[in-house]
Amino acid sequence: MIGRLRAERIGELKKEIESSGAKRVCLKEVTLVDAETVRFLVASEDSGISIVNCSAYIREWMNREQQMDG
Repeated sequence: MIGRLRAERIGELKKEIESSGAKRVCLKEVTLVDAETVRFLVASEDSGISIVNCSAYIREWMNREQQMDG
């Protein structure tokens, strides 16, 4: 993933994960996400997909989202 990862691309990412059987998603090159994407990333982790190399702001946002759900 590179650049912006927004809600309209979640379907594409989900298909790629499912078709490849990926166990992790690398966000090293992702610079911007939206709220829907963060929720998708949290749900992905909850289902066993590792989210790796994401920026501190994305990880913090994911942690806040998990706290709100839990």
